[in-house]
Amino acid sequence: MGQPYILMNSYMGTRLLTKFENFEFENKIDGGFYTWDSNVDMVKFNYAQSNEDVEDAMNIPLKDRPAYFDKLAQKRCEVLDYGVSSLKYWTRKTNQSLNLYVAQNLKKIDASNPKKAYDDMVKLVEDGVLPRKIYDNIDVNVVSNVLNDEYKLCGADSVENLHNTILDGLMNYPLESAEVGKDILALFSTPYITNRATRPEYVGQSRLDLLKQGNPHLTTQYEDIYNKTTDMYTQEMYNFAEEILKSINNELPQDSKLNKGADASDYGKYVLPIVTQEIAKYAVIKGLFPDIKTKINEETGGIIYDYNALRKKSLKSLDIDNTSQKTEAKELIEKLRVGIRHISDDDKKQLRKAVYKMIENTNLKSFQMAEMIVDRTKS
Repeated sequence: MGQPYILMNSYMGTRLLTKFENFEFENKIDGGFYTWDSNVDMVKFNYAQSNEDVEDAMNIPLKDRPAYFDKLAQKRCEVLDYGVSSLKYWTRKTNQSLNLYVAQNLKKIDASNPKKAYDDMVKLVEDGVLPRKIYDNIDVNVVSNVLNDEYKLCGADSVENLHNTILDGLMNYPLESAEVGKDILALFSTPYITNRATRPEYVGQSRLDLLKQGNPHLTTQYEDIYNKTTDMYTQEMYNFAEEILKSINNELPQDSKLNKGADASDYGKYVLPIVTQEIAKYAVIKGLFPDIKTKINEETGGIIYDYNALRKKSLKSLDIDNTSQKTEAKELIEKLRVGIRHISDDDKKQLRKAVYKMIENTNLKSFQMAEMIVDRTKS
């Protein structure tokens, strides 16, 4: 008898080809039923066309099917963009949080004395402040290379000017992460307000990148409200952030200014993407709900919010009635724009103190050392 074989395109062939050393694809069983198209968590969002989509198309007149599939392709891009953008945001936020934490503990580093900088770092390891992996991955020569600008770092690689560095930081704050009521968050996450890709080539692009290209991802349905949201970023929120940052910059020592003329300084390129997130969040929350109680985190800087009260806030709290999604989005952005313009002087003073405390006594070398430590220890 000849050698038995299995057709590659058969069921058994597919099952064999989807078995790997460490994992394999299995049937999707949900509630005791075989559900190939079931999407019960983030990993199973509808990223690709399914058999069910094709079956549904059979109930649509033939002439309308191309438009139906084009619409499905657009929505799949929106879903994919949501997943990619979420991962990018949380990866960036985690990295920024780690870098800020390390930099805050490496204040006033003297670039002319690598040995002292190394000894100070080791002392922080001994005190349990920094990870013990430092012992195995960093020596005084590595520290010397960082302090003498002979170590490859990327934290200050941005070529954006000061204006765009600030604007990009503000736009990178996802409005749907504001931790207010669910109906507000749901509205913030719609394509009326948040940039969502409509074609594969736009997936993962930032709002500023798309703006520079003339917003090629926009469809007529979302264009009006989306542009009003962009105006909120470039006008009300930018003006608010600029006022806060100018005041902070005046307090910073000469070698740690946020700008170098019209460009962001190297120190600013490390700091601005972090502090603009704090400013954007404050602008959104105080712009919509000025009565929310806030206080400064006296240990690390930044703002502490009354999250229990925030989560109870809803569209009804803003006197926005349940009409159409477009009307609700329009009213929400209008209220936010007016609210940001009227944030009180006392609230601005609180935010200035909170943001200044985040970076107080740090310098460029603090953040360069932090980047190196986080990278080499894989923190």
